[in-house]
Amino acid sequence: MRIPCPICGTENMKANLVSIKEDNKEYQMSLKTSDGTRKWYVCTGCNLVFCKDKIRNIWQYSPTTYTKLVSQGLISDRLGEE
Repeated sequence: MRIPCPICGTENMKANLVSIKEDNKEYQMSLKTSDGTRKWYVCTGCNLVFCKDKIRNIWQYSPTTYTKLVSQGLISDRLGEE
């Protein structure tokens, strides 16, 4: 089953999400939040890391992905807002 990337999946049809592997620098962080309600993926196109929250049925960004997207102006910095 193909899971399109929330960022580049509409422009790059070959980009899809695959389960995060041990060699990814954010793998250890994914283990810390692994409680059975979240599944972590990395995009084969843009190499950004995402988390599917099964309880709320939403996609979330990893901390590194969030920082990259804010610095590129693709999303607004909601953490910095008051």
